[in-house]
Amino acid sequence: MEAQYSKEVQAILAKPTASVDEFRLVMGCGRSQAYQFVREGRIKTLRIGSRIFIPTSAIRSMLDGAPLDAA
Repeated sequence: MEAQYSKEVQAILAKPTASVDEFRLVMGCGRSQAYQFVREGRIKTLRIGSRIFIPTSAIRSMLDGAPLDAA
């Protein structure tokens, strides 16, 4: 069964990458917790300069219940 997401979340997940702010919106967590996921390596990231991007495939894996360290 495929989960139903808001249009905002669907738009974020339709892109190849998301910002940390978009990640926190999708996951329903705060900014500090989102950056903690990044710092601890619990979500794959792509860094370009000082910007941090998160592959939406990794976000989808987390939403599907994959172990956090395997995303």
